[in-house]
Amino acid sequence: MDPAPLWPLPLPPTPTPSEAIDRPDPADTAGVLLRTARWHAGLSQVELAERAGTSQQTLVRYETGKTQPTLPTLYRLLGSCGMALDHALVPLIDHDDEAITALLAREPVDRLPQPYPDAVRKTVAGLKTAGITVVLTDKAAARLYSAPVYVPYCEFWLDGPAVTFREVESAVGRFGDDSFWRFAVDDDLSPGERDRDAPDPYQLHDERGVFSRLWAVVDGADIRFRSTADFGQLAMRASHVDLGGTPSMVASPADLVRRWHDKERDHLLLQRALLQTRKHERRVVR
Repeated sequence: MDPAPLWPLPLPPTPTPSEAIDRPDPADTAGVLLRTARWHAGLSQVELAERAGTSQQTLVRYETGKTQPTLPTLYRLLGSCGMALDHALVPLIDHDDEAITALLAREPVDRLPQPYPDAVRKTVAGLKTAGITVVLTDKAAARLYSAPVYVPYCEFWLDGPAVTFREVESAVGRFGDDSFWRFAVDDDLSPGERDRDAPDPYQLHDERGVFSRLWAVVDGADIRFRSTADFGQLAMRASHVDLGGTPSMVASPADLVRRWHDKERDHLLLQRALLQTRKHERRVVR
């Protein structure tokens, strides 16, 4: 059986519908929340009113939707039931973003900002020739999912215990070049501090599993490698995509957002990009 095509990226799971026609009225939502919270707490309207320092008549208006509580008031009422409101901003399926649309029109590797496209093509080709498997992660991976996020560098994760420092350096095609920074597993080097002045900078890197990070400058682009203990699981969840003629793996959206703060704007940009991809990309990898 022919392998699944590598382009485009597979679509995310179907999200909960959020089109305008299906979105609940906020008035109904507040009333339902109050009635549900009061039911779980086993409280009557009179009892909840006493706890919250309000009147039963006010609760009736809230629960029937005739009056809308402010968010602080809603928090206080739900807190009196022993509950809290867990809410978050989510992107809408029916909202298109022009920046995302522009990225969707490009091939995956060309969604990266300059100078990364050519550097990534060269890097993944060298790694494939050397038989080294990697997964592209973080903000660069989000760009491949058409999220218009800032990309400070391209980071690849690999199975450190299975690869030596020299093998990675040689695969990228810059063996012995001073543009490399390397970090042993137990080092204390700060970012950007070179260890080439050590008596034998390669002494610790001839065996497998002894380096944790490797930074390189490839055609003016900051390319980084990081060793990870759960590389197998990361690779199993990854999407498969053609990066300039070389089959490659890109970290799953869930793995990306797991590393980002939930209040970070890029978190929402990635979610919106995935939804927009579902709307406009029809060539699905099955």
